[in-house]
Amino acid sequence: MLRKTAVKTILTSAVMIIGSAMAISIIFSTEPKAQKDGATKKTPMLVEVINADWGNHVPVIRTYGVVKPSKTIQLKPRVGGEVVAVSPQFVPGNLVSQGQWLIKLDPTDFEIALERARSELTKAESAYAIEQGEQIRAQKAFDLVSKTIASDNKALILRQPQLKQAEAEVKTAQAVVRQAEIELERTVIAMPFSGQILSREANLGSQLTPGNVLADVIGTKTYWIESNIPLSQLAWLAAPASDDDQANVVIKNTTAGNQETEHLGRLIQVITRLDEQSRMARVLIEVNDPLGLTANEQQISSNALIAGTYVETDLPAKTINNSVKLPIQLLRKRDTAWVMKDGKLDIRNVTVVYRDENFAYISGGLNDGDKIITTDISAVRQGANVELKSQSVINMQAE
Repeated sequence: MLRKTAVKTILTSAVMIIGSAMAISIIFSTEPKAQKDGATKKTPMLVEVINADWGNHVPVIRTYGVVKPSKTIQLKPRVGGEVVAVSPQFVPGNLVSQGQWLIKLDPTDFEIALERARSELTKAESAYAIEQGEQIRAQKAFDLVSKTIASDNKALILRQPQLKQAEAEVKTAQAVVRQAEIELERTVIAMPFSGQILSREANLGSQLTPGNVLADVIGTKTYWIESNIPLSQLAWLAAPASDDDQANVVIKNTTAGNQETEHLGRLIQVITRLDEQSRMARVLIEVNDPLGLTANEQQISSNALIAGTYVETDLPAKTINNSVKLPIQLLRKRDTAWVMKDGKLDIRNVTVVYRDENFAYISGGLNDGDKIITTDISAVRQGANVELKSQSVINMQAE
């Protein structure tokens, strides 16, 4: 009896489960389906563009170098003696004009030597004058006996050797006087050119001999910058400037406090020897009035270019004719550019002639007036829909 009841219960449960499953299936099969409204509509990407303008452009070759004076010497005396005077201008750091005296040596010995030389010159001139008188007497005597004297003896009778000796002695005495005058002048040691005193090695009472170092001096009229340039860019470098050319090298000093300063210079020479460490070519740049002393020779400008400074130099390159000057960030992968054409993205392969730190110079692949996309977009594929964010278009200006 119990067994029949259990079988009946199992069958009843199975029927209920099957019935429930069938009901659920009917409900889901009759549920209305949702429709995708506009899911296939393609939204264009909003972009900004600039116009590609063809023209002639001058690229920039950026190099780096160190500023140094074009004139630098160790000042030394040419005569010896005791220092008896020191100029107030002879101070390290001072700017001193050409010809300004710095040190005076005791002139006593040189003044005595000059007096002796002048005395010897007076004696020589007197002897020469006496000999000229003897020449007159000799000529009269010769005129009386000239018919009976051989021509070989004429010079002796006319005292020509004595006259030449007297003339030579006068010239020698004059040279000695001139030498004594020069040595006396050299007891005053002056600034050889307008410049700056870097160090002073002599003081009042110092005993100097020729060759002693008195000071380190640099010229301040012009400075040089020796910059390294890769050999690959040397062929693009513009020709060195002549004396009449304008300054065309931009020099940027990024170490002058928090503010970058700029100067102008001229490329004057390519040094035909590679730098031993970097194996790069070297160029020489000239900067006039690097300290800004034109207005006031005793005041250094706050914009001064100090010797020893490491600077950035932008050198002029050869002109690239018939090219597009494209901001370097708009040159995409594998030398391509994104162009907006008829509302579509056109990925163009371009020919890059030269690239500097800021621009790429394109000689092919772009047409004049092409709208180059400046916006970074995510879905980069040929033919993608694009649309201007605004109606304004920026023109690239040739420099």
